[in-house]
Amino acid sequence: MSLDAIWRWISTDLMPAETSAYAEETKRLLLPGEGDKAEARAFSFADEVGARIAAALAALQGDVRALRRLAGRIGIPNALEELGDVLAIFKTRDTLATLASRLAPHIRNLADEQLTNVNSLLACELVRRHDLFLSILLLVQSRLGARWHLVRLAVRSAETDVAGRIAQTPAALAITLVLDDIELQAMQLREALETREIDRVIVLLKEIHDAARGLRTELDLPGDQPWGRQLAAVRAEVSAAIETQIVTVPGRVHRLLRPRERRGQCSTIAISPRLRR
Repeated sequence: MSLDAIWRWISTDLMPAETSAYAEETKRLLLPGEGDKAEARAFSFADEVGARIAAALAALQGDVRALRRLAGRIGIPNALEELGDVLAIFKTRDTLATLASRLAPHIRNLADEQLTNVNSLLACELVRRHDLFLSILLLVQSRLGARWHLVRLAVRSAETDVAGRIAQTPAALAITLVLDDIELQAMQLREALETREIDRVIVLLKEIHDAARGLRTELDLPGDQPWGRQLAAVRAEVSAAIETQIVTVPGRVHRLLRPRERRGQCSTIAISPRLRR
């Protein structure tokens, strides 16, 4: 979910004065000893934002052009759907808070007992009753040390690693979130290459490489399966972006693009042979 873009829309279009005032107030409330007041103010502001989003969407119902303009102002794919997701999260905030308290604040490695616990949370009555499957997946992903580990939750939840079978279950959402995350990182990589943010380029390349390799390792993912084609498209996009910029980036990025290959195993991000010289 592209929360940054939605927040920009809220703060510049929906309620700029209120957002600015909230930001200034929060600065004061984040002082030591003011935690309870800050939390209470955050909840009240979230209620206000939720009410304004609901009113804005209701006012535009049936006006296709106006809805398109709103989506354009937010500036992300599926903007209206994601705005609806944000609104749903606001409405189920208390339930989500209860469920969130059952999760570790940071999950370095989603495996073994941690994986079992999170999978049990997805299957609990509160999640089913309030239709919170997607919300919990997003919450879990935000706490993962490696966001692609969400793939493991899909495999455990669906009780199979076959991509085609997972795609027929609710757990497919987890794979979609991971692929969306990789696509977002690919876009950020292009921007970082263009602006010569070399440290960021290195971090993003590693994260994309690890996530792509994780998908291939954890899933039985044929190349002609839709997720397989989507992953291949991202890899091709990353390679093309690197080829475009490779001549002018510093040597340490060149070195990063020559990963050591284990016997019988190829690098996940395909690099043109002429770039390996």
